[in-house]
Amino acid sequence: MTHIATTFPTASTMGQANPAIAPHRWAPANLTHLARRFEKQSPQTLLNWAAATFGQDLAMATGFGPSGVVLMHMVAEMNGAQRRAKPTIFYLQTDLLFPETMAL
Repeated sequence: MTHIATTFPTASTMGQANPAIAPHRWAPANLTHLARRFEKQSPQTLLNWAAATFGQDLAMATGFGPSGVVLMHMVAEMNGAQRRAKPTIFYLQTDLLFPETMAL
């Protein structure tokens, strides 16, 4: 079953339910720090951090290419508290799928 988001956070509502997504946390300096922190970490380490940080607000985009399929598998393999996050996975239209696939 596919979950399609129908509501999206706005500048005025971001961070109200989950302080982890407050806009000030994602200033360029903070993003640089996070990039350095996770640069040499495994994808699983980053996924576990994201699940712990964002909880039910975690989402992942995929175009169903090789890397997206691998990441979806890693999400499915998460366990414990991280697995309870149950991230929303959504499809990015890349125009690379076969017409037969799109017809499904």
